[in-house]
Amino acid sequence: MTTILHICDWYRPIGGAERLLADTLDLLERHGHTNVVVYNDHIDQMPTKQRPEFPIPHLESFSYHRPSLYFNRQTPIKALEKVIRSYEPDVCHVHNLQNPFVAEFLVRNIPYVRAVHDPRLYCFTHWRLLPDNSVCPYPMGQNCIAQGCLSRGIVPKTFFDRNAKWVLRNFKAHKDVPLLIGESRSAIERLTENGFLPEQIAWLPNFTFVKSEAETRSFLDEHFRPDDKIVLLVGRASREKGIHVLIEACKHLTSDCRVVIITAGPLLDEIERQASHFPDRITVIPGLSYEPHPPVDPPERP
Repeated sequence: MTTILHICDWYRPIGGAERLLADTLDLLERHGHTNVVVYNDHIDQMPTKQRPEFPIPHLESFSYHRPSLYFNRQTPIKALEKVIRSYEPDVCHVHNLQNPFVAEFLVRNIPYVRAVHDPRLYCFTHWRLLPDNSVCPYPMGQNCIAQGCLSRGIVPKTFFDRNAKWVLRNFKAHKDVPLLIGESRSAIERLTENGFLPEQIAWLPNFTFVKSEAETRSFLDEHFRPDDKIVLLVGRASREKGIHVLIEACKHLTSDCRVVIITAGPLLDEIERQASHFPDRITVIPGLSYEPHPPVDPPERP
C-alpha cells in the first residue's frame, strides 16, 4: 500500500476543496493506504486525530509580500524534511498552497502532484475576476496590467502589486511539477493557456457522495416537481462563485422556469436577501453540511 503526504492551507470544512480533501482521505484509508497531513498552523484549523497530522508555522502566507515569508522560508521546509524522514511517503499531494519556497523544495525532493482547485496558481488577484468583477478571459501576462489588476510603474501601489513577485515565483515553480490535477475541462483549458503542458495535466473530476435512495426521494419530494423547468446552481455562497450574477440575470428571464440555488457559506444571508426580490422565481435551499460522510464500503471488483 501507499503512504501519501497531503499538504494543504486549510484543514477544516470551509469550502469545496476542503470537503474534497476530507472525502479523499477517507476513501484512501478505506482502501488501506496511509495518509499523513501537513497543514498551515492557524488557530482555526480542525485536526481530526484520525491520522498523523502536523501543523507547520509559515507553511502558507496569505500576504506573500510580508517580510516574514522570506525570513521564515526555511521554517516549513525543515519541518517538512522531518515529516518526510519519519514517514517516508511515496508521493506528496498538494491540495492548496501558495508558498513558492515550499513548492521548489518539494519538486526537488519528492514525487509531487498538485490539485488545482482554484485560479490562485495563475492569477495575481486570486479569482480570475477583473476590477469590474467580470470574469477574466486572459492568461497571466501583460493583460494583468492592461486590465488594471496590477498597477503600472515600478513602485507597488496595491496589495496585489506587492504580492505579484511571489505569485509569479510560485507559478514558475509549478512549471516543474510532474503532475497537475485539473478537476474540470475548464480548469484544464486555463492551465494549458497559461503554458502548462498537456502531458503535465491529469483530468480527475470531483466525486460526489451519493445519499441513500430514501433520502434522495425525500429531498426531491420536498423541493422539486416533475413538470418544473429548473435552472439549478449548486455552489458555495462566496463572491467568486457568481451566484449574485445569476440572481441579477433573473430580471431578464422570459421563460417560466424556476431558479434553484443550493448553497451555504459566508454570503448566504446576502444571497437570500437578493433572491427575496424574486419570490416566485428563485428558491434558495441553504444548509449543505460539511460533517464527515458515513463510511461507504468500496465497490467489489468484478
